[in-house]
Amino acid sequence: MRPNTLLVLCTLAVYLFLNNEPVSAQSDPPKFEVGTQFSLIRFSDLDITEAGFGARFTYNINKHVAVEAEVNIFPRDPQDYTEALRGGHKTQGLFGLKVGKRSRRFGLFGKVRPGFVNFSHLSRLPECCTGMPPPFEFSETDFALDLGGVAEFYTSRRTFIRVDVGDTIVHSNSGKKISLPTPFTLPNGMSILGTKGAIRSTSHNLQLTVGMGFRLFRKAQRQNTDSTRIPEKRAPRYEVGVQFSSLSINPHSVICFDLCIVGSDRKYAEPGVGVRFTYNLTNNIGLEAEGNLFGESPDVSVLGLRGRMSQGQFGAKVGKRFKRLGVFGKIRPGFVGFSKVSYLVSTSTLTFDFGRQVSIGRFGERKGKFFSTDVGGVVEFYPSRHLMTRVDLGDTIIRYGKIVVPGYSLSGAIQRIPPETRHNFQFTAGIGLRF
Repeated sequence: MRPNTLLVLCTLAVYLFLNNEPVSAQSDPPKFEVGTQFSLIRFSDLDITEAGFGARFTYNINKHVAVEAEVNIFPRDPQDYTEALRGGHKTQGLFGLKVGKRSRRFGLFGKVRPGFVNFSHLSRLPECCTGMPPPFEFSETDFALDLGGVAEFYTSRRTFIRVDVGDTIVHSNSGKKISLPTPFTLPNGMSILGTKGAIRSTSHNLQLTVGMGFRLFRKAQRQNTDSTRIPEKRAPRYEVGVQFSSLSINPHSVICFDLCIVGSDRKYAEPGVGVRFTYNLTNNIGLEAEGNLFGESPDVSVLGLRGRMSQGQFGAKVGKRFKRLGVFGKIRPGFVGFSKVSYLVSTSTLTFDFGRQVSIGRFGERKGKFFSTDVGGVVEFYPSRHLMTRVDLGDTIIRYGKIVVPGYSLSGAIQRIPPETRHNFQFTAGIGLRF
């Protein structure tokens, strides 16, 4: 452990335990908590342990159930080829629930929090090229699920120490990891160690997190106010919000030239951000529009579709709303767009001396949109009348149209990918204002 990390942890520990303000004996905890932490995670498939730091926000629905969001950064920077085998620096985002029991000085909870892990550098082999040297290195975002336990120690009314132990399950199906002999000698003469050759599908990774937090108490309210307990019979008409979203792309079918270079099993996840507007017709029915903008898609993932992704969905949510919680189903048609879609500009004919003629094409790239339908569920939490948090889980069904791409041989210089429909898992978490 680095000396500056030890200094920070020691300073935090001294502050917490010297702060001897008595712990509140009230039955309900404060609604809001913020914290910072130090985290260790063992990536089992990469055979490496990473140290990082992060921040966390918690909203306590009651003394037993809480909703929270956490972001961690593992700042390993790729400096040479061996670092690319270890994933580069990593960013982790988790959003979910903790449920358990708390007493005056101690709390014990279970947690389930879906989210993502982003790897800044990964060396991959496409499925066709298992015997070739490693040509591809790119960023990748994978779906993650954090399952485990939480122990909290309330050192004062406003401060506490938290320890998390859990299994961070990471799912990816983007191809084979680089498989090298041990040791492996590069062309420049440097000898390095290789990693296991396996398809990264689902890996289980032990994660330990230790941190401190602050509990944000409200000021005591006067007892003689008459308006504090007025029942809310009608939800606010309008909602606006911002969100983080992760869309797991399931590409079109395998495309074969002389080699099969792209397959339907080459899934990858794209993180993005977006905005949402909702008009509530009643407490149970709402009309909404949502737009998301994602990062640059990997060039080696989907043939003919590249660049920055965008998404727009417009539809309805229907469900049941309670005082602090809302549960809905949703169906929202719309589109998913790519900033670079291959298309055929023109064709020409080559004539060989032996009389054979071959058509070849001149290709360009332009923006393109494909019809999509978002079907799934929504869970909303209402900390106050004008504030909300929201989690969406759903299947974004994309109908890919016909795509024309260049071939890799004269016998197939123009390849046409027929239209088809793909199902894509999407996770979204955000906050909003109601008015």
